[in-house]
Amino acid sequence: MILYRPVGLQELALIYDSGMKAFPARLPQQPIFYPVLDLEYARQTASGWNTQNAGFAGYVTEFKVEDDYIARFEEHSVGGSQYQELWVPADEVEEFNQHIVGHIKVVEAYFGDRFQGFVPEAFGLQGKNAVDQFSLLANSYLYKRMEFYLELKRNHKAVFLNYPFWQIYEFKNPGLKVKILQAIKEAWLTSFPKTPLPLPPPVQEDAQPTDIHTRARPQRRFDPVQEDPPPVRRTGSQPQQLPNPAREEPPLVKRTPIQPVPDSIDGDESPDEPSSSDTWEDAVDENTTSVAQPDPSTWENPVQEENTPAEPTNVDAEHASNSIREETPPVKQRRAAARHWVSRREEIAPPAQTHQHFVQGIQLGLSGTYPEAIEELFKAVEEDPDDVVARTSLGVAFHFVGEDDRALDCYEAALKIDPIYAEAHYFRANILYHYGDVREAVAGYTVAIGLQPELIEAHTELPPQDRLTDFTRSPAEMRWIAKPAQRILDLNKSIETHPRQASLFKERAAEYFRLRNYAQAIADYTSSLALQAEDASALHSRGLAYEQLGQHDRAQEDYQRAIALNSQLSNEYIQRGVTFGRMRNFRQSIVSLTEGIRLAPGNPDAYFNRGMSYLQIGDFEGAIADFSMAIQLAPQDEDGYYWRGISYEETGRQREAIADYRQFLTLSKNPDARAEVEQKLRQWNTDKQEQAGDRRAVPEQGQKTNESGSAKPERGLDLYGLLVALGKRAIYSVWFGSGVECHGEKAEELYALANQDKPIEGRDLLDLTSGIQQTIKGDFYALDRGANAHWLFIRAWEGSGFYVEIDDPKSSQRLKAHFPSAEDVDGASPPYQGVFIPI
Repeated sequence: MILYRPVGLQELALIYDSGMKAFPARLPQQPIFYPVLDLEYARQTASGWNTQNAGFAGYVTEFKVEDDYIARFEEHSVGGSQYQELWVPADEVEEFNQHIVGHIKVVEAYFGDRFQGFVPEAFGLQGKNAVDQFSLLANSYLYKRMEFYLELKRNHKAVFLNYPFWQIYEFKNPGLKVKILQAIKEAWLTSFPKTPLPLPPPVQEDAQPTDIHTRARPQRRFDPVQEDPPPVRRTGSQPQQLPNPAREEPPLVKRTPIQPVPDSIDGDESPDEPSSSDTWEDAVDENTTSVAQPDPSTWENPVQEENTPAEPTNVDAEHASNSIREETPPVKQRRAAARHWVSRREEIAPPAQTHQHFVQGIQLGLSGTYPEAIEELFKAVEEDPDDVVARTSLGVAFHFVGEDDRALDCYEAALKIDPIYAEAHYFRANILYHYGDVREAVAGYTVAIGLQPELIEAHTELPPQDRLTDFTRSPAEMRWIAKPAQRILDLNKSIETHPRQASLFKERAAEYFRLRNYAQAIADYTSSLALQAEDASALHSRGLAYEQLGQHDRAQEDYQRAIALNSQLSNEYIQRGVTFGRMRNFRQSIVSLTEGIRLAPGNPDAYFNRGMSYLQIGDFEGAIADFSMAIQLAPQDEDGYYWRGISYEETGRQREAIADYRQFLTLSKNPDARAEVEQKLRQWNTDKQEQAGDRRAVPEQGQKTNESGSAKPERGLDLYGLLVALGKRAIYSVWFGSGVECHGEKAEELYALANQDKPIEGRDLLDLTSGIQQTIKGDFYALDRGANAHWLFIRAWEGSGFYVEIDDPKSSQRLKAHFPSAEDVDGASPPYQGVFIPI
């Protein structure tokens, strides 16, 4: 027999504790247990009675009881109505439970306007109401995928009890709501297959539950379900709706969609075809161009006139023309200059009225009255579309009411008008950073601080009263941004005191270059050269800045002048690259060798050594390209053929590898190396899976004096080595880290991402770990793009080694091939295999 029972939140929690197999014992004042025979009866009780009492929720449960047993109970009509129920004495409830067939199911649920949900007492959902719990799960699913699954398992009871409420609660973004509910459902089915989640609520018009959609919202006016969960808002008089003018008018500009981080190693569409460019550049490295540089001709020269030498050389003056206007004052925050414009009514707006809207909007925003501020600022922008400060302030107001998509519209529109308006870059980065788009956010912060280094301290100052701002601590906590910014501020003071000291301008130029303000870097290098015209390194550095701005002719002029002044400059960069390579800092090695190639593009040793560094980080296509250039410049280079053959073999291009190995045999006099290659060619068909890392002998004849390594690439003994050994899948994965403790030049950057549980692109993690000397502690999860579960888990084991759980047999074999000391470890749950790699 199928029976029903309406229950409240507390009773359902006890039923869940039984595994959905039993009803709880009756209380002393409850002598009878009442299951009912009619769904409508249970529905009316749940929606009418339970929603108005403790818990403010009514659940309709459905269950089956053995016919022979249930026949012993007489059916009773309620008040003579058609509704039927059974009367089970309280002392027989335990026996009644034993005759329940299968599980008790929740088929409908209703909620009162005071419903807060089941509130757990531990883990991430601790102390949160039902809406805030969904907020956390939504954030976790989007940006902390492993935390999502862990939280669901840890607080499965809260998820089960609150799931029906989430199904009917009207969140702002129904599309994302469906996505998160589906993710919960799928994860639940995997973890708790025997306990189904409650069914969706019934569609009915005659027995609607209490309207929760407007009255049951929690006191905190934060709606967690948006396509990208919004940042925490400021407290105060926050509106429920924006004013009609802001709602009814069309968006100011069509927002350009945020571009996702490319899947391939270096931005190509196909992950199988990485280019030979500097593949592993850091997200904030000077050679990265995550944010497009504006036209340099529009950049103002921040060098103050009194700090610019009075008599620059003719050549320097020529370089400084056009893009660098030495008579232009420093870049300052300002309102855009007033321009002639026509409104939609084709009338010229009175300037006083425009200014009045702006001032009124700022005053309202500073007082926290953001809806009215939006209305006034909207009018100010409509009347003067070129007012970048009004647009940016409007974006800040939108942000504080949670309309972050419209805030981004405003910031991006402001940057189209004025590409070097630093605060628009800064505030745009705030939103991107919160939403997990770390790479683009860091690029935005870098540009903002590069344009106006004083912004690094803006969060510590009182907010300005002439515009709306959104300064945060985020960029100041990024040491790779804060350090050059603070140094620039110090150098500004020094230059004021010593305006004729070339080294100060040169040092400040280098810091601006790190912050990607290449126009200012050019200006400072020009000032330095005006004082010290024979400085070859300054010329080379200025050439790099010109190259970043796309002014390649000027860059080549500076490179040629630098070499003319110092013929050994290219060798200095090449040798520096070799030294970095020996220190296993391959990213810096590649950067330095690239500079050597810029200065001496005909030097085969530079290409060969850069190819070795590319090979070390697993960029085999980059290695092949460089070895090919080395061979082109030095056709008798046997080492180039040998290592290009290895690179071809790693990419599975057997035919090309065989050709290179045979060419190597025609050139090499090294008997050990020849014997190895000959054996390889003989065994090729029977040992196709042999890894390039297993090669023992290395060519010794004709080696280069500044070679980055004449032995096979040394195997890494830290997390970096594991990533290299794991190969492409690890590089194309998305990583999450937690509890990290490590040492090295990149430690702070890794902390910044791992401690905030931000997703890390595999290529970025490889770059970071190349600057980590030792990883003491930390957990690292790797997920394929779009996957719900990790394929790889790595735990640093107190400096003694790494414990790895992996579900990929091929990757497991690669690890064991690279690390012969690896040991199989029992205890990993299928399909994962446990391996320990001692150090």
